[in-house]
Amino acid sequence: MQSEPSGTRGVLLRGKRLLSEVTPVMFPYGDPGYMGWMMLGSVVFWITLVAVAVFAIVRFSPRRDGVDATTILKERLARGEISPEEYQARSGLILGH
Repeated sequence: MQSEPSGTRGVLLRGKRLLSEVTPVMFPYGDPGYMGWMMLGSVVFWITLVAVAVFAIVRFSPRRDGVDATTILKERLARGEISPEEYQARSGLILGH
């Protein structure tokens, strides 16, 4: 029968043996490093999900294609929402005159 080493070496060997007995219970899949990969995968998943949502909102949101400020101003003048003087003043601001 072999005796246990004493001193620091004995403590390290007993600690290593204890760790090898406890590790399968705490980490049944082996190396505890898989948790880091799971966390990384989770972060990548949520970033991707948010990016896809933002892309979908921007891509499919209704917008006025090809309508600039002067066109809107002309439409408002035609509907009678603004006076010709107000149209001149605002178009001057838009065009920088």
